[in-house]
Amino acid sequence: MQSQSIRPLAEGPRTALVLKPLGGHIHTWDQLRRELIAAFRAPKPEDVNSCAFHNLKQGGSSLQEYLQSLVRLRARAPNVDEKTIIDAAIAGLSLGPCG
Repeated sequence: MQSQSIRPLAEGPRTALVLKPLGGHIHTWDQLRRELIAAFRAPKPEDVNSCAFHNLKQGGSSLQEYLQSLVRLRARAPNVDEKTIIDAAIAGLSLGPCG
């Protein structure tokens, strides 16, 4: 499949697409998925990076509340590596006197 750079021409429900050949090829479904996500996902100011995960601490929250916060944050951070999120989540846990 010939690789195309797909970019929205305008925002909104009637978005036109501009196809710009890059001269490359798409070799995997994952590569196609990344191209489509990059084309149709507009950057949002509420997108977060890995620092937000490192700053999130359980504190006085229940484990369920802490995990829900992580899930909500993850939804806003599609480009943050899973290992980074897992490491930060573990570091943010309040283990108490037994931990």
